[in-house]
Amino acid sequence: MLSKAYVLFLLVSLQLLAAPAPAFAGRPAPFDHGPWDALLKDAVRPADGRVDYGRMKADPRLAAYVAALAAFDPEGLTGREQKLAFWLNAYNALAVSGVAKRWPGLKSVADAAPNFGFFKEVAYTVGGRALSLDAIEHEIIRKQFAEPRIHAALNCASVSCPPLRAEAYVGSKLETQLEAQFRAFVLDAGRNRIDPATGTVAVSALFDWFKGDFGGVAARLSRYLPPAQAAAVAAAEKAGTLTYLPYDWALNAQ
Repeated sequence: MLSKAYVLFLLVSLQLLAAPAPAFAGRPAPFDHGPWDALLKDAVRPADGRVDYGRMKADPRLAAYVAALAAFDPEGLTGREQKLAFWLNAYNALAVSGVAKRWPGLKSVADAAPNFGFFKEVAYTVGGRALSLDAIEHEIIRKQFAEPRIHAALNCASVSCPPLRAEAYVGSKLETQLEAQFRAFVLDAGRNRIDPATGTVAVSALFDWFKGDFGGVAARLSRYLPPAQAAAVAAAEKAGTLTYLPYDWALNAQ
């Protein structure tokens, strides 16, 4: 006959076997960008990155995603790609939410608050920290990751900004996404006007504002441009005739 102690031991053992395995300390589940990805696919026009802000405002997934960003601690993420993807998505989603709060009626983020306050206001929370869009871009993304291609991935809700990608950034395919974004931006004739026949080279103001990040316009663009255009950029940069296009801050709405 089995003793009471042995029966108790068997019962406890079975309960432990049936219970779900505990999460290991320091290994939290990765952040779920699925809701943001689905929303981008529904509200962003892939051809040009134009945003349906009315749909964004009305869709509860935006508010839910922003709330999830506020509650999640990104310090628990592992790997450079996961962390950078998180912050790129956070910036873009919070910029969209900032426009959605003012929609309809807003025509340009430059008019949302004096002195481009749209980017400087400490109006957002990520991981329990109060942050501005500028803090996310300059103090976190640019400072911590030193990745020049982020300038084609971040979207400032404006016409001249590189288009908002119609999918979320994901750590496992971030390299492919960043390369595609930057290539498309460089080859966009509306944002970079390069005519070898006339020697006219006028590129996005982003290449002026973030010269230090790019390490030279010609060097950065040469791997993406056709040979004749690459040569024209290099010649213009050397001659000092390289110019930068005026930045259109009008809202990138559909």
